[in-house]
Amino acid sequence: MMIDAMKEKPREENPTSVLDEDMVVATALVLLVAGYETTANTLSFLLLELAKNTDIQESLRIEVDEAYGSDSNNSQGGLTYSTVQGMTYLDMVVHEALRLYPAAATAIVRECASRTTNCPKPRLRSRKVRS
Repeated sequence: MMIDAMKEKPREENPTSVLDEDMVVATALVLLVAGYETTANTLSFLLLELAKNTDIQESLRIEVDEAYGSDSNNSQGGLTYSTVQGMTYLDMVVHEALRLYPAAATAIVRECASRTTNCPKPRLRSRKVRS
């Protein structure tokens, strides 16, 4: 699609609509690096959580071993796309890692610009300790 846009003749009404070769290469590089970084971060956080939660790690390992052993198409020594798609526990683990560490959250920084008065201040109640 980008190469097709680069090959088009410039339109007289909008001469900036054509991409030159430098723009195509730069855009492709940005897409490559952005995709690599978010995938690497997600996998890093996923492995961190698996290291901290060995019971989940063991359950996931069992599911992967079972899926690998039951895959009738693994004559080439790997899993098929459809087998990986059927691994529900893996899907849940990846989604939980993305919930805890969202990939887009590193790009979004939010800061309160002013004090809000929409919510009343919470009242703290002291608990009486029974003796």
